[in-house]
Amino acid sequence: VGRTQVRLDARFAEIRRKETNIGNFLAELMTRATGADLALFNAGTIRADRFVEEGDVTMRDLCELLPESNDIMVIEVTAGRLLQALENGVSKYPAMEGRFPCVDGVRFVFDPIKPAGSRIVPGSVHIRDQPLMRKHDAISRSQRVRSVTNDWNDLKNFEEKKDDGRDDEVSMKYPKFNHEQSQRGYSPLDPTRTYSLASRPFCVAGKDGYTSLVGAPVLQESEKCPLLLSLMQDRFVELRSMESSKDLAMGGTFVKVESKPKVAAGEGAADVGGISPQLDGRILNVARA
Repeated sequence: VGRTQVRLDARFAEIRRKETNIGNFLAELMTRATGADLALFNAGTIRADRFVEEGDVTMRDLCELLPESNDIMVIEVTAGRLLQALENGVSKYPAMEGRFPCVDGVRFVFDPIKPAGSRIVPGSVHIRDQPLMRKHDAISRSQRVRSVTNDWNDLKNFEEKKDDGRDDEVSMKYPKFNHEQSQRGYSPLDPTRTYSLASRPFCVAGKDGYTSLVGAPVLQESEKCPLLLSLMQDRFVELRSMESSKDLAMGGTFVKVESKPKVAAGEGAADVGGISPQLDGRILNVARA
């Protein structure tokens, strides 16, 4: 179905404990296809527990990565809901729990030494300034303004409880956590606004501990969103159709087109494109710095 220019790491020991290139790739597919501000899903969605080696990617590879229901949906979340979801995602670390988050459009730092529920480093959560969307892919999203008073109060309590000076200590000990470089194009989480979040109905139903997403307003039902497996297939088809890297006019981190010169007519070859997902520091672990 396509090619990858890098080895894709879908091993459980990796995807359920840290940021991986396959997790980034899938999460970005979700934000691009839906036009959502960000994406979050549980790493347990990815089932292959192996590398997908550099080179040709087969339909068998895709089905082993995503063998089960892989529908997606879009909900509206407040800053409070999102913070609780991120806390849940890292709450069982270092256990190989399927709840570990794969994300796009959001960056954060967590400290596994802290008690579960208080591991996200205060001030470390940043949201991408502009969604990764193209007009012909993006869904319609509600622009309505909702009252976020209760969630804002929850967020203030959440931050006050955690503001013990540890964030300053972390920033001084690990300068890269200041986000001066990696956060370009991102802004701090805004407690006064809501965000559109692409996720899986599994998470929205509160499974794997994502109870903070239960009851969030639905912006797009799963029946109106593409399947994640279909998005993977479509991306490979799109890349194969591109004639050169200049045809790729999208932002983000996960696609690089490798182009070969055209050969004489009749030789049966064409330009070949491939994915090249990378790590970009969207999930940082203080203990691994």
